[in-house]
Amino acid sequence: MNNYLLSINGLTKRFNDRSVLDIEEATFESGKIHVIVGHNGAGKTILLRLVAGLEVPTSGSVRTMLRRGEIGFCAQRPFMFRGTAMRNLQYGRKVRKLPLAGRNGEGTMHRFGLTSFANSEAKKLSAGEMQLISIARTMVCAPSLLLLDEPTANLDPERTRLVENEIVRYANGRGTVIMTTHAMDQAVRISENILRLENGRIVSPEIANFFEGEIVEQSDRGEHVLIMESGL
Repeated sequence: MNNYLLSINGLTKRFNDRSVLDIEEATFESGKIHVIVGHNGAGKTILLRLVAGLEVPTSGSVRTMLRRGEIGFCAQRPFMFRGTAMRNLQYGRKVRKLPLAGRNGEGTMHRFGLTSFANSEAKKLSAGEMQLISIARTMVCAPSLLLLDEPTANLDPERTRLVENEIVRYANGRGTVIMTTHAMDQAVRISENILRLENGRIVSPEIANFFEGEIVEQSDRGEHVLIMESGL
């Protein structure tokens, strides 16, 4: 498979007579962040579920040398088990019969800003806090392939940047990430490989420009101008 961790060939998924996914070919290189963009209903979630082995394709294949336990999947709507936030963080490692995270778990809680919630009942936390725990719980299992479905959908801008930083950190540690988002600016920030889904098919990414800068007043002219600091 060369340097490809995963390849897709002739992959389709239908529910009754409705086609929700039809991808002729796609490859995902190891050690990179791959972002799949598209509007709601474009097929992003079902693609991740097929890659994770949670759905059976109608036809075609998802090929990888990874075993099921080497793939981690984090859903958009987090599910919390009974018990504390720390117990939830440790759950995946316990199920996989891996050593419990110990200090690594505490470090993960700290990086995600969850230290003060470690002993709190997970089901009583806010949606954003549960989302962070769900992401951290998947990452702490150290899967070779990390699948994230809209990981920042329930988060404020500060926590969104925190999660983006953790995703980049994970990939820099030689992990491979495939994540979905509807926000093209987020995709551009963290990934060089962007795939766009539309009606279940891969199409050319939309061309977009993003500018950052400051609007200042030029007193000598009485005008306001945009001083651009960077552009994409």
